[in-house]
Amino acid sequence: MQQFSYFLHLIWLCGFLYFFWSSKSNSSQNISQEQSVESASTAESTLPYVYINEDSLAAQFKMVSDLSVSIQKQKKMYENRYQAKVKKFQEDLVKFQEEAKYLTQAQGLARQNEFVEREKNIALLEGTYTEKLLKIEADNQKKLYDAVHRVLDELHNEKKYDLVFGYSKNSNLLFAADSFDITSQAIERLNQYYTAKDSLSNQ
Repeated sequence: MQQFSYFLHLIWLCGFLYFFWSSKSNSSQNISQEQSVESASTAESTLPYVYINEDSLAAQFKMVSDLSVSIQKQKKMYENRYQAKVKKFQEDLVKFQEEAKYLTQAQGLARQNEFVEREKNIALLEGTYTEKLLKIEADNQKKLYDAVHRVLDELHNEKKYDLVFGYSKNSNLLFAADSFDITSQAIERLNQYYTAKDSLSNQ
């Protein structure tokens, strides 16, 4: 009988310990879940790390397309000027070769030196046009950089972003959740500023 009472006491003790452990475990899980929800909520509200899709930015920011069209027109103009110089040089050279037999030796030598100088100038002209296009491209890149960073500075001050990554097909950023994507709001603000500035310049 004493052994039976001892056995019941042992069963009661085990049951109590199991109940205590289960209650504590559930409580810990609830606290952990609450902390996870709170952390997720805090992360969603602050989002210190965000990214911009550079491919979308290049495709949807109006300044990019306008600058691209502008530099293509400039490049075409330089090419036409250069080709016109080359064509005129070739025509004059053919004409000189036809008239060379009627020229004196001194006249022929003078004309040859003239063509040598013209050929040098044409080569220099090609280099000059290339340098001008490179400068235009650098100026365009600075305009884009200034415009984008103006908006990023504003978004940083408003939303307290600590880091803004650039994402593209060739970037090292392999994955980021959509909640960290601020591309749309950045492009919207960029186009607003650019359109407003363009309207003022055309008045």
